[in-house]
Amino acid sequence: MPSEYYLKNKEKILARAKKRYEEDAEFREKTRKRYREKYQKDSEYKEYTLSKSRKRYYEDEEYRKNTIERAKARAKQAKKK
Repeated sequence: MPSEYYLKNKEKILARAKKRYEEDAEFREKTRKRYREKYQKDSEYKEYTLSKSRKRYYEDEEYRKNTIERAKARAKQAKKK
C-alpha cells in the first residue's frame, strides 16, 4: 500500500524521477562514448604493435632464433616450478 505522502505528491515524485533518469541517461551515453573511443584507440595500438613484432619475427632470423630460445627457457622454468 503506497504511503500517504506518495499519494499526495505522486506527480512531483514521478516528474523528479523522470528528470533524474534523463540526466543519468545523458551521463551514461557520454561515458559509453568515452570508453568506446578509448577501447578503439587501445585496440588499434595493439594491432599496430602486434603487426610490427610479427613483421620483425618473420624478417629477422636472429630475432626469431632468440625468441624461440626464450620460449624454450620459459617452458623449462615452468616445468621446474
